[in-house]
Amino acid sequence: MIVFLATKAGLSSFTDLLPNFLRPVRRRIQALTYGQLAGLGELPAATYIFSDFERMNSVQIELAQQAFEQIRNHGPELILLNEPARYKPRFAFMRDLYERGINPFNVYRVHEIGPHVRYPVFVRLENDHTGPRTDLLTNESDLRLALLQATLGAVPFQDLMVVEFVDTRRPDGYYEVYAASKFGCDLKPRHKNTHHHWIVKGPNRGRGDRWDPWQVQEDRDYQTGQVHEGIAEAFELAGIEWGRADYAIIDGKPVIYEINSNPVTVPQPDKYLLERQDSQDHMVRITLDALEQLDSHSPPHPGIQLEFWLRDRQPA
Repeated sequence: MIVFLATKAGLSSFTDLLPNFLRPVRRRIQALTYGQLAGLGELPAATYIFSDFERMNSVQIELAQQAFEQIRNHGPELILLNEPARYKPRFAFMRDLYERGINPFNVYRVHEIGPHVRYPVFVRLENDHTGPRTDLLTNESDLRLALLQATLGAVPFQDLMVVEFVDTRRPDGYYEVYAASKFGCDLKPRHKNTHHHWIVKGPNRGRGDRWDPWQVQEDRDYQTGQVHEGIAEAFELAGIEWGRADYAIIDGKPVIYEINSNPVTVPQPDKYLLERQDSQDHMVRITLDALEQLDSHSPPHPGIQLEFWLRDRQPA
């Protein structure tokens, strides 16, 4: 049995896969929101995957940690992935990568904007997966206007992040982004996307996207190869054991864009390109293999009873 945990907003990234791609294992998977977890009288002894921390505040993370510790204490041999207390939020993670010399670009809170910022930059939110909220901004005046417009547009001020742009364009004018999936102890190449725009997203049939044969071949070559050196260390730094890293390569070294604790593991059939069927099959296969490996076949334990307590403080 595998229990997958996410917020209500993020649970569909996993449950959408169950009817089709994950059909061989769906009877052994229970997908729950954290709210449902708290409402259950008894939990099964199982493998537990905690996820979706990007959408959670510090109080919610603390409550998830309480559940994690009680499950771990109930059965030390049970597999638990993504300890909430080890998770490093996106801003802290990106700042750490810069300060350690892993990434060549820095990130800033709004109050940190000043002459030290290297332009161009873009604005994004710390806790969502939609990517940049602005075009590339080339000066402080444009940046402050974009931040003001975002704030007046009801974007949470405290979630705004300013990110220095690093140009990873190849000599042929294309940008490339690699994705690697972490499944417990296993690290697998997931896909490689290439695009002529600096915001590199996977091709989507619904948008009318098309790929040339060379793009398909580069994707396959990555999937049949190895994840680049340094990505495993980035997962460790982020505190993530189940998730996906998006990165580029500059001068042979990885540049980490983000690590997502609740990624879309396999695109839906109406989105992936027909010429990318082999890539789709690869993503399904590595996910199924990982779930088979993580499934707990240990002797049954008595049901797990959870208790939660809220500290006397204001929510973060």
